Amino acid sequence: MKIFVNVEKYFCASNKTCGAKRKFCFVDPVEVPLPSKGKFYQDTNDEALKQGFISLLPMSVSEEETFTNPAYLKQGTAVRMVLDACMESDYEASRLLSFDATYLLYALRNISYGDDYTFKIQCPDCGKEYEHTVKISEVPFDELPEDAQEVYTIKLPLSKYTVRMNLSRLADDERAIRMKKNNPDVSETAIDFASHTLSITDTKGVELNPKDFIDFFAAIPALDRAEITETFKFTRNNPKVTVTCPKCGETVKPHRVCKACGTYKGKDVIKKETTK
Repeated sequence: MKIFVNVEKYFCASNKTCGAKRKFCFVDPVEVPLPSKGKFYQDTNDEALKQGFISLLPMSVSEEETFTNPAYLKQGTAVRMVLDACMESDYEASRLLSFDATYLLYALRNISYGDDYTFKIQCPDCGKEYEHTVKISEVPFDELPEDAQEVYTIKLPLSKYTVRMNLSRLADDERAIRMKKNNPDVSETAIDFASHTLSITDTKGVELNPKDFIDFFAAIPALDRAEITETFKFTRNNPKVTVTCPKCGETVKPHRVCKACGTYKGKDVIKKETTK
């Protein structure tokens, strides 16, 4: 799916009062469709959210400062605080699926600043930087699969232990950051797994103490790790931003010669034979 928001449509001339979160509001909230389609928000009284739509207000000066506050960024609370402040829907941001939160950050960027996003790309080979602009409304995002579950029970193939893990929510992401701070020498994968694990049962049916979750995941064989990664691979809803060749429009890695037409920065580098 893609983000479809025409920000100009929502600006109005008069001051408004939008819900209870802001005393002054200069725009109408924008209804944004969620990649999860609301499947796991049926516990709310917000009917639109149950149908897969969430209402967002653009960021204000306060939210901009939240995103640049080193303490909030270090604690991992900035995303949740900004979404809480900008969501008009009757729901706590901490309970949002991480799958949806990533999408909402792009939608919020679109609503707040417009569709064009210009950023710098650095070449990994020579270190040179150059600017690239993408249209946020054209950035592709995956939708949540129809067979997605809120909780997964996974029988690990080698250790034979059984783990129950939920789809990550923002609260789990914040927990992972705290766990990493308290366990700086543990792998991020182990901490990521532990942050959204509900239970772990050994081969005799005995549940592990939650305090041992991190050590357990740090010690599991690679085959067991792969089983968990494969189960949750669809949740990594990170958009892929590509650069196109300015001559032929083919997708090309940044700072590389286009294999389709042989040009680099508009200049012919590799001679391509033309079909007669």
